[in-house]
Amino acid sequence: MVGQSPGMVLAKDTDNKFVYQPHSSSSLGFFITSANLAPPLDDSNMSTHAAPLSSVDLQQVQGLSLVLEWLKLQGTESSATLEAAKAHFKSCGAISTWRFLSNNFPELKQHDEMLEDALVAVAMYGKVRGMKKKTPCHGLTMTVRSGCRPSAVEIGPKTLGGKLWKLDSDYAAVASRWNGLQVVDIPPCPAWIWHGMMKKIIPDAVMDEAACLQMLSSVDYDMDRRPEFKHAFEHSLGVAKMCLSSPENGMRGLALAALLSYDIQQLVRMQHERWIREQHGAFSFGDLDMSPEECIPLAVGDCGGQGPYGYQNSEQYRLGKPSMFISMIVANSHDVLYDICSQNRVSNILYAEVKGGSLENWHTVLAHSGMDSIAERINLLKEGEVPLYGDTAALGTGCWAPFNGRYRSLERYIKYSKLLKRSQHPDAGKIMALSRQQWVYQDYNITHSDLVAYWKLSIDSDGIRQTKPRTRHTYKVVMDERLLSGDSILKGLDICGDCHGLLADKISNAQYSVTSAIELSPSVANASSVQWASLLVQVANWCSELQVCSTCAALIGNRLDEMAYRVLVELMKNEPKTSAKDFLAEQYAVWCSTTAPISIASILSGFDLRAQIVMDQGAMGERDTVDC
Repeated sequence: MVGQSPGMVLAKDTDNKFVYQPHSSSSLGFFITSANLAPPLDDSNMSTHAAPLSSVDLQQVQGLSLVLEWLKLQGTESSATLEAAKAHFKSCGAISTWRFLSNNFPELKQHDEMLEDALVAVAMYGKVRGMKKKTPCHGLTMTVRSGCRPSAVEIGPKTLGGKLWKLDSDYAAVASRWNGLQVVDIPPCPAWIWHGMMKKIIPDAVMDEAACLQMLSSVDYDMDRRPEFKHAFEHSLGVAKMCLSSPENGMRGLALAALLSYDIQQLVRMQHERWIREQHGAFSFGDLDMSPEECIPLAVGDCGGQGPYGYQNSEQYRLGKPSMFISMIVANSHDVLYDICSQNRVSNILYAEVKGGSLENWHTVLAHSGMDSIAERINLLKEGEVPLYGDTAALGTGCWAPFNGRYRSLERYIKYSKLLKRSQHPDAGKIMALSRQQWVYQDYNITHSDLVAYWKLSIDSDGIRQTKPRTRHTYKVVMDERLLSGDSILKGLDICGDCHGLLADKISNAQYSVTSAIELSPSVANASSVQWASLLVQVANWCSELQVCSTCAALIGNRLDEMAYRVLVELMKNEPKTSAKDFLAEQYAVWCSTTAPISIASILSGFDLRAQIVMDQGAMGERDTVDC
């Protein structure tokens, strides 16, 4: 049981339902760990969320419904406890009922801290307010259009990663090992983010079942609403039922955590859809609504992939939790544009804008500090040692966010860079300068540091900090000759002769490199995924220069994002041949290609926080998941 922390109180709302509420923004200490749990409380005094989620029907949280039905079919002698669970749901909500089951049925036990984080996450969705942007735009604008022209000030919608992957024989060869729903073709973008981080944690013998369970969280992409996925989700729920009866604790734990994640995503989607209807804005009120301590369990509880946590133990959850938060910072940094368009009030970067921290790029300093420290921890893995799920999630996100095609990161990076270089406003030059600063927090350590303290430093522009330059090891990347042809990127593009000649020459004759904070083996530094990442980023860097015309740069940027999935496919191809340590180091090296000498994420978030963002009506569908 998780007790009441100094940072929260319980109060009744007007419907006589108990609601999680924080103390004032100055309250400290709300960072629950297994070491500081209070004595048990009566669960009837805890609710999962404020209205309107307090009126959710049991049928709307299908994970919990499945578990209750499974209990009923077991012929349990604890029928009174089962009825008590149903009554608890009516009075306290879905996530609190998950904790009730965990506390009363040994076979349904889950990590206390994970359940507490889930409670906070759903509570925050019911509580945070949104507002329109207040930061001056300084003449910077970007319009999201469903039918985007090759314009310097227009960008296409968020996607599931384009369609070029459908013609890729390499991806077809590995897709069966990366398709948890087992029925339809899954693009590399969702396949990687839900499966890649499980590799080297879940044994191959049960990976198919684990992948089915993990894909339940693709509710986050509204996949459950697409007719072609209907039978796939039914199949995954069937796998969950089977795993609940498994004598193997790991698979039962994975099934429970995946079903919990499934319910969290269903609940927060209801709230997100309400925000879209209201159109109050995505920008945050900061700690007036949510304390920095609450940001961390919110981000981790809403990560959309709790399943593998259930395969690991409670201590591994605690140790990996800071890494999962870092992964969310990395992803959010690439997604600010679309978070604004889709009214996402729980973006960490928008939260950090209130006190100026993200405007000064301190979120990037935290991201670099965290990712470098995770890489150092990975570098200590011994042969056969299983990494923490939080670490694999962070490194998997690091290579996914810039190369998923979904965020159009490379096209935006090119367009934003050209616009910033042309702008006369001091903030434009400031964004460019901050993107080149390679700083980390001086004493940050992912295992031992107080993440709350460093997050507070990162959200406040006035904090007193100690920083140092990132450790830098630069490696020449030996490229496959086939990548050095101009046709590897430019084939079929309708660009002018001058730009084609300039870029074809640079692609063929450039020296490619990657800069890392840890020492990399030659096999990692020259891995095919690192080659692709280096090529795509280098072409984007050239296109961001003013001598490449804006129309051609826009066309090439779009092509780069269409091809970015190749980085993920190369990782998928390499995974069976590499150790856990090398596979994760390879992902880290891919991420590093986007951080030095220029941080792409800094350019993206710095521009989006300041620019006037306009979205054509219907450009991104009902939420933000329309494919191109």
